[in-house]
Amino acid sequence: PPMIKIFYPKYGETTTEDSIEINGRVWDDGSGIAKATINQKNLTLQNDGTFEHTVLLSTGTNKILIEAWDKSNNYSKEELLVVLQQETVIILVIGDKKAMVNGFEVPLDVPPSIIKGRTFVPIRFISEAFGAEVEWDGETRTVRIFLEKTNTRVTLQIDNTIARINERIVTLDAPPTIIQGRTLVPIRFIAEAFGAQVDWVAATKEIKILLKR
Repeated sequence: PPMIKIFYPKYGETTTEDSIEINGRVWDDGSGIAKATINQKNLTLQNDGTFEHTVLLSTGTNKILIEAWDKSNNYSKEELLVVLQQETVIILVIGDKKAMVNGFEVPLDVPPSIIKGRTFVPIRFISEAFGAEVEWDGETRTVRIFLEKTNTRVTLQIDNTIARINERIVTLDAPPTIIQGRTLVPIRFIAEAFGAQVDWVAATKEIKILLKR
C-alpha cells in the first residue's frame, strides 16, 4: 500500500488559529500514486510526493483524514486530530470606562468598581464579549444569560446572593447591584458561571478575564 507521513502538525496538536497547514508526504515505491485526498478533497502532490494543504478548523476537536490509492488500487489512510481552542481575553481597569477585548478597545457604559471590598464588573458587557445572550426582566429585576457554545444558563437577581448556573444553585459573596442603569456582579461569579480564569493586578487595579472554549 502507499506510504503516508505527516510532518506537521503532530497528532493532537492544539491551536488558537481557525485554520492549519498540513505538511506531509505520500509516495509508493511500486506502482506509484494514483490518487490522494484530505478530508475527501483531492490532494495536490509535488513530484517527490510532498504536499502542503490548509484545513479550516471548527472549535473543539477536528478529525483530519488523509487517504491514498496506488495504481494497483492498494489503499492507505492516516488520521490526525487537531484541537481548536479559541480564547477571549478581556482586560478592565477599576474606574476606567474603556476595556480591551482580544486587543481591541471597547467603551463601557459603566466602569468596574470596588464596592465594600468586592470587585464588580458589568455583567452584560462580559457576557456579550463571551458570545452569550442576555435578557433583563425589569419586573422581577432578574438577569438571564445563555452561552450556547457551552450550553450554560445563568440566572441572577438584583440584591439577591442566590444565583443559578444551569440546575445548580450558587451563593454569591455579594449580590448583583445596579449602577447608572447597568447590572454589575462580583468578578468571581464570572469564573464560577463561565469557567473563566480571572486575574487581579493590585498595583494597577487591572482585571484580566480569560475564557478558553
